[in-house]
Amino acid sequence: MTTHDEMTARMDRLESLIARVCEAADLKGDKDSESKDLEASISTLIDRLCAERNQQTSAQLLQSESKPSKRLEPKFYPTAGHDQATEAPLMEFIRASAIIEGPQVVDELASTNPRAERFSKAGVSRNHIRRLLPSPSEVNQILEATCLYWQLWPLHPSQLSPASNLSLSVVTIARSFIEESLERGPPDVMARALIWFALCIQQVPRSIVSDIPSLAESSSAVVMQFLSASDALLGPDVQGDFTQASLTCLVLQAKCYVNMGRLRQAWLATRRAVNQGIILGFHDQRKHLDHEDGRIWHTIWAHDSQLSLLLGVPSSLPPYCTISLDLPFEMPPEASIMHHISVLCEKINARNQNHRQYSYADTMTLDNDLDKLRAMIPEEWWKPDLTDKLPLPTFHVRQASKLYYHHLKQLIHIPYMLKATTEAKYQYSRTSVLEALGGMMECYAGRRLHPNGQYAMCFLVDFLAFSAGLILAADLLSQQSTWGSEVELEQWQSIRSLIKELRIAATLLDHTVAQQAAQLLEYLDSARHGAYHGPDVYDAVVPYYGKVRIRRPQILYPSTNIGLDAEPGVVGTVAFDSNIYDFNPSLSFNAAELDRDWASLLGDDITYDWTGVFEF
Repeated sequence: MTTHDEMTARMDRLESLIARVCEAADLKGDKDSESKDLEASISTLIDRLCAERNQQTSAQLLQSESKPSKRLEPKFYPTAGHDQATEAPLMEFIRASAIIEGPQVVDELASTNPRAERFSKAGVSRNHIRRLLPSPSEVNQILEATCLYWQLWPLHPSQLSPASNLSLSVVTIARSFIEESLERGPPDVMARALIWFALCIQQVPRSIVSDIPSLAESSSAVVMQFLSASDALLGPDVQGDFTQASLTCLVLQAKCYVNMGRLRQAWLATRRAVNQGIILGFHDQRKHLDHEDGRIWHTIWAHDSQLSLLLGVPSSLPPYCTISLDLPFEMPPEASIMHHISVLCEKINARNQNHRQYSYADTMTLDNDLDKLRAMIPEEWWKPDLTDKLPLPTFHVRQASKLYYHHLKQLIHIPYMLKATTEAKYQYSRTSVLEALGGMMECYAGRRLHPNGQYAMCFLVDFLAFSAGLILAADLLSQQSTWGSEVELEQWQSIRSLIKELRIAATLLDHTVAQQAAQLLEYLDSARHGAYHGPDVYDAVVPYYGKVRIRRPQILYPSTNIGLDAEPGVVGTVAFDSNIYDFNPSLSFNAAELDRDWASLLGDDITYDWTGVFEF
């Protein structure tokens, strides 16, 4: 008998068993009934079991009011009837087939439990949380519109779908996970479910948002409500009551903030996860016998190393707490490459944090490490004709790996790019940066090689592509000796292509970063070519870059000696101010996030490392 035949036979036996159980419970659900009826019968049966269990729990608690309740352990939540209901073979099979592992049920009556106390002190109730959710039909719409992208998020279960013969869709299982978490889960499990669904809301295409009344006004406002509620449910860290669920929730929070372009908030969530993970002992690799513990800690470490480099802050973890490749679980090639990217992020950040103690030879050592990373990336990853045949998660990871490769090359060499104009030995760094900028813009455009690749939500990706275009535009404006050359024309054309890609992103998903980025690059392009059409004076403080000022051309009358005629001139200016290592230190914490209005930020009190003013 083949594996397929064995699975078919197993499914038939399972459906027969379910039908017999439903029949014994006086529920309609025979083997030949429709799948929807069978699914409804299973749901009714599970609800009945849970109700009976809750009655048993209530009775036991009333009989033992004077006895202290046991503290819930991090890994599972035992209750009365746990062995009979939640550990039954049928329940185990359904959970094993689920795309998301649902929580064990916790009775809220156990008020002396630390988590239940935290729930009551959080200022939120289950009814409050339920009111945050859209209607059931809207929840279905959101899940159906985004299920293709679930595996792009960190710490997502590996199961793509349940067994096809079980007659349960992925959307049904996800909806059940959310409902069960919010109905019966402890606060940390509720918070995790809320943030997971917030990621779904972020991913809803703009063309569908208008059809969902609860999101039509502002989907980002709904996401912020979910984030606030999850923070309230998790409670302050001083309580020290941490679990796998709370760690996973913080990682998902960080992803949610990165998607919104709020890198500082993402960094804070990641730092909280680092602290909680250390308290739980996740940093001790000798304890990583549990696959999930190792996976969670590896994800937290990778996020911390990448975000710390982007923000220009020290890494949270010392070198001896970083993750080695001697892990208790096997890594696919894509994950191994992303692991080495995180390692290189830490090395570059160490150079940046102590740049006065590092020499150019140290930068070339980083460049050698980058070459080793490039050698790890298979050549077929760079062939565009194969990308549309890949599963979306595989395509996404490969594109992200290539984008990070080019971005790290830029970060390694950009401190020496400006020195190349006066010292020839740094010309290699200038050439490397220009190559990296082109590669980043090409990777961004490459998202559309996959039919669903361009719909993946992430403001940070938009910003990285934009920053490449901005640095290239600044370099072109500064190299007036090359104006009009064929190379300059080609590079401005690549910037125009990037503007087009950013406009598309802003149309498909409500990308505020892409909108602002496209507008600023258009202003720079038009200014260079004598067709500036923006405000008389345009000021923008671009987070993690610096300040850009464009002044409309004005008629200037030069001062002359009496009796001599002078021709008036028409001159416009573009000014750039930037920092190489310290990003917007004087801006308030939340003001420097990417989703803010860049033209409204004030950066006059910031001291910049480099300033350039160019006339046009």
